[in-house]
Amino acid sequence: MRLIRSGKLDRTVTILRCGPSTDDGKQTIQGTLQPLATRSASVKPKMGREVTEAAGREGRTVMSFWMRADSLTVTVTTEDVLQLDGVVYELVAPPIPVGRGDGVEFLAVAGGLPVVTAP
Repeated sequence: MRLIRSGKLDRTVTILRCGPSTDDGKQTIQGTLQPLATRSASVKPKMGREVTEAAGREGRTVMSFWMRADSLTVTVTTEDVLQLDGVVYELVAPPIPVGRGDGVEFLAVAGGLPVVTAP
């Protein structure tokens, strides 16, 4: 059994969620990313891979974010994103429960999303 120890939660991560969409009659405009909460986390690289696309090769590293389970972290979905040190990470999988409900693990990659600053 793996436990999340307080000493390992040494990084501060912001959970971001898109605000409500608006419809102007012609199109639906997606809401902007808004800070939802800040949590302590343990962050480690999980695996890396190279992706070949039209623009060339790009290295992508999947990061593992471990946080304590609470009423907010257990409701995070792949529609939400995480921000760490000015970099926005897109979730690539649903949250994974850790231990006996003690924590939750998020797998994410650095995305091309804009950095969000608190108002």
